[in-house]
Amino acid sequence: MSVIKAKGIVLKEIDSGESGKTLVILAEGIGRIIASARGAKKVTGKLFSASEVFTCGEYCFYQGKGFYSVTQAEVMEKFYPIRGDVEKLAYACYFSDMISECLFEGMEADDILRLLLRTLTVLSKTDIPPRLAARVFELRFLKLMGFASDEAEDVMPLSKDAKDAVSYILESEESRAFAFRASDEVLNELAAYTSNRIVFYIGKRFKSLDFAEEF
Repeated sequence: MSVIKAKGIVLKEIDSGESGKTLVILAEGIGRIIASARGAKKVTGKLFSASEVFTCGEYCFYQGKGFYSVTQAEVMEKFYPIRGDVEKLAYACYFSDMISECLFEGMEADDILRLLLRTLTVLSKTDIPPRLAARVFELRFLKLMGFASDEAEDVMPLSKDAKDAVSYILESEESRAFAFRASDEVLNELAAYTSNRIVFYIGKRFKSLDFAEEF
């Protein structure tokens, strides 16, 4: 049993009892964990703000035998503009679903944490279209998960412009990966391409993506 302090982001929040929550957190140096947060539903509670979904903060975890609990937390970023935009919120939920589906509990994933934080920052603080940000997240996520081969290429051949976009996204430094623009035609092509790759490698299409793409 020990106390661990780590930077993390809340992927999901689930009510637990009258005043508590169960949180799914992607934590630096730890990975995806499920942690209880007593009193987190109380507006005056010390964990209320830090327990909301898509909150990034410094969390103190008590690690027991087979469980974690949040004892303290300090908010670093709330990504408020995402909460006020239905389309951006829908994509953020999609990213959370994909991470929760693909990462085993306790599987260290600091690169994916950085990718998620970068993507949420882009959605929150720039005018980059959410559809474009989603394609960057998907392609770089698949690469980080080891799904960057061309085995699925035959499922969805790409035009030259779309291939150039994929190459730029995968080969650029993380800080530059979102710094490009694409026509609606290329974005539509990339959306179909990444969807096919996700189904090919992960084995499912996420309902949260279907909702996000309605906008």
